[in-house]
Amino acid sequence: MQNTITVIDETIREGMQYRGIVFSQQQREDIIDFQEQLGVDICQAGYAPAHITEQINIKYLNQIVRQKGYNIKIAAMGRASIRDAKSLVQTGVSDFHLHAHIQDKSDKSKIEESLQKIKYAVDEIRKEFKSKDNLNLNSNVSPTISIAVLDIGTSFFEQLETVASFLVNELNIDILSLPDTSGIMSPDSFYDAIREIALSEKVGLNLNMESDSDNSTSSISRIKNGNLNKKSQLSVHCHNDLGMASANTLM
Repeated sequence: MQNTITVIDETIREGMQYRGIVFSQQQREDIIDFQEQLGVDICQAGYAPAHITEQINIKYLNQIVRQKGYNIKIAAMGRASIRDAKSLVQTGVSDFHLHAHIQDKSDKSKIEESLQKIKYAVDEIRKEFKSKDNLNLNSNVSPTISIAVLDIGTSFFEQLETVASFLVNELNIDILSLPDTSGIMSPDSFYDAIREIALSEKVGLNLNMESDSDNSTSSISRIKNGNLNKKSQLSVHCHNDLGMASANTLM
């Protein structure tokens, strides 16, 4: 079985976080054109809740992509909160990338509280999306939801596993994003951390990763016997503090 790799580019959203950078509409269009040529699958085009102009720009790019018949999809970014849900849906996109913060990872009750807040946000997006009849979307279209939560470099495996299991099995999200937001990981440690989540029976992702030579049947048997979620993809988001982002992603 060969896994499908989805490429998510965040040039338009994160590129403008650099001091003094503000993309014009034409520059955004040029970037989208180039991403389409490269075969990028998803463009994370802006942080919708930040300002009404961000909503407008995301909506505009989404219309451009449809008019040109591009394969690339436009995604809007926001917090996993009810407050942000409405502004995200107003952009007219069908891809929603959310990030969530768990304040006290050592307190199980705090983790549960945070997960419930994420659930409310996801439910709100699905409800709002379904109620919008002015988005010119096919009635069969469902929202695609990606959630990034917990820094994989500073979280214990048990915490990651608990959160990942909830997002995948309880919320049925489409993309589970595991970010190295502290930027402290090296390729080998990053690979090991991602592999453990990917093969966790508790999480139940439908992934087929190569096994170590001394444990050749491990991944195959766990994939066949696990409680698999056929829908969710696993995504990585690497920061480049130590110059390791590309190496970690490739690994």
